[in-house]
Amino acid sequence: MNSDQPRSTVTPAPILPSRCWTAERLEIKSWFEKNAPSLRPVYEGAVLLMYEHPLPGRVHFVSHAVRDIRNRLPDIISGVERAPRLEYTNELDGLAVEFRRASLPINRSLPVQQTGEQASSSPGILIPIPIYDRIADLIKRHEDVYETNREAANRLFEAVSPGSEGDKRAAIAPIVKHWFDATEWFVRKTHVGKDIRDEKGLDEKFAIFETTLSALVRSFFTTLDEIDEILEDTNS
Repeated sequence: MNSDQPRSTVTPAPILPSRCWTAERLEIKSWFEKNAPSLRPVYEGAVLLMYEHPLPGRVHFVSHAVRDIRNRLPDIISGVERAPRLEYTNELDGLAVEFRRASLPINRSLPVQQTGEQASSSPGILIPIPIYDRIADLIKRHEDVYETNREAANRLFEAVSPGSEGDKRAAIAPIVKHWFDATEWFVRKTHVGKDIRDEKGLDEKFAIFETTLSALVRSFFTTLDEIDEILEDTNS
C-alpha cells in the first residue's frame, strides 16, 4: 500500500447522554464541576446507579455517595471547616489498650463487685477514673458529631441564602429539616449490618435529595415563596 495515500477515517458517532440526564441533573453536574469538582463523579455515579445501572446492592453505594456529598458540601460552600471526623476504630483500639493495661478483661469475665445498698438493685464494676473519663469523652464527641451534622446543614444553606444572619436560620429551617432527614436516611444505610437488598424508600429519598440540591445549585432562597414551593414538591 502506498503510504502517501490518505487513510480513510471514520468519525465516531457522538455519545448521546442517557435519558436519565435531565436538564436539572446536567445543571447539578455542571455546578459540581465548577464549584466542587471532587464531588462531581460521586454525584454522577449515584445517578447512574439509580437510573441507568441498578446493580445489586446499589442502595449501599448510593448511600455512601449521598453521605459524602452531605458531609463535604457545607465546608466547600461556606468555607468553614467542621471538626475532624471521629475515627471510631482508632478510638476503640486506644480504649482496648487502656483496658488491658488496667487488667480489665473484655470477655465479660470480671466478677461483679457489689457494695452496700446497691448490692441487690444495681450491681456494678469498678473501673479506673482515666478509663471512665476516656469512655465519657468518646460518648460526648459522638453526640457532638450528630449535632455538628445538623449545624453543617445550616451552614450550607445559610451560605447561599440572602438576608441577615438573624433572619436566615428561621427562614431556612423547614428546608434544612427536609435535607437532613433525607440524607440521614442514606447515612443509616451505609452501615454494613443493614440489609442492602431493602430499597424501600430509596426513590423517594433520592428525589428529595436531588430536589433540594437542585434548588441549592440555583442559589435559591431569594424569596420565602420558593422555599414553600420546594417543600410542596417534596411532599407531593
